[in-house]
Amino acid sequence: MTDVSTYDDHPDGRRCPEPVVPAGLADLMAQIAGPSDHWDRPEGPLGPLAHQYRLTRAERELANSHYRMGSKALARHELDRAADCLGTAAEAGHPGALFRLAVLAARTDQEPDDIRFLIAEAARHGHREAIPV
Repeated sequence: MTDVSTYDDHPDGRRCPEPVVPAGLADLMAQIAGPSDHWDRPEGPLGPLAHQYRLTRAERELANSHYRMGSKALARHELDRAADCLGTAAEAGHPGALFRLAVLAARTDQEPDDIRFLIAEAARHGHREAIPV
């Protein structure tokens, strides 16, 4: 199998140049990506209490994916989907998910004590914006 070349190689051994992304596609990809999110951490760490959850890398990545999906659903006002996704991430100790659950609770007129509890849990898990000044 010495005659096999990779996609990037010419038959004469030269390398193909990197593909050029059209400007319109690059702009669209940037819009889809949205702003940077401090708590989007597929590889961890999820906060100071992460060790208590004993998550594998795959479980941490899955929790982070639920956080991202829940955050997008919350931004689109898809509250049931946001609750499902953020709840799953929060069960894995994701600080950002706990904080966004507090936002969701406030939007759905939950009890103030429930909202305070979620904010306190987010702070306990390392979410700096949730820590009282």
